[in-house]
Amino acid sequence: MSEERSKLRTSILPGLLHAASYNVARKNTDVALYEIGNVFYGTEGDALPLEEEHLAVLMTGNRILKDWQKETKAVDFFVIKGILEVLNERLGLLKPFRFEQMTREDMHPGRTARVYLGDLEIGFIGQIHPALQKEYDLKETYVFELNLREIIQAEKVHVAYQPIPRYPEMTRDVAILVSRDTAQSAILDVIRENGGKLLHDVQLFDIFEGEGILDNQKSMAYTLTYLDPERTLVEEEVTAINQKVLNALSEKLGAVIR
Repeated sequence: MSEERSKLRTSILPGLLHAASYNVARKNTDVALYEIGNVFYGTEGDALPLEEEHLAVLMTGNRILKDWQKETKAVDFFVIKGILEVLNERLGLLKPFRFEQMTREDMHPGRTARVYLGDLEIGFIGQIHPALQKEYDLKETYVFELNLREIIQAEKVHVAYQPIPRYPEMTRDVAILVSRDTAQSAILDVIRENGGKLLHDVQLFDIFEGEGILDNQKSMAYTLTYLDPERTLVEEEVTAINQKVLNALSEKLGAVIR
């Protein structure tokens, strides 16, 4: 076992590195993993090791952006840092994370930082050392590891719990022809205004210009998701609402329903 690898024994990253390496070896090259687990630190004398609960996240390869273009973006420091900042926001932490450059033998020099919550150091973030990446047959790999107990105990704003819906959603695909200069925002506004409170989500999954379509037109296709958190929807009401959306698209934007 290499020196870099042995340095990770007080971390939960080794398991994530093994899992990432396992996936990449089987052609799953875009990997995003997390783990929550305990780590142990030595103490003086005969005292028991200090135990902490940590959260670690690992990303390597590309991430697929969730939109109709299915664009990919190579994972880098700013991607993993952005995830950490979103975590801070979603947890409702009163103090922001801040970052201070540091060095660790298992991490890339110049691409690693301590993570602070206010003035309290709670972990680190950065790129795995190139030598360790090579050992695991990984390309650029980015991680962060945090002391979870400190985050749990930190001051927070009130965050309202939103339960997972108990009732099934229903979807409808809508394809329309509109003028090329029709803005995406205008289409979404009409859909949301007429979908009412049962319209839970709208996703653009296809856009096309070219063969079979007039030069001044484009085809746009959306998936509309309907949901009522209090009851099961019935086909007839969803069909009626969806028809209202289609009628509004035709009347307000001159859309042709395909």
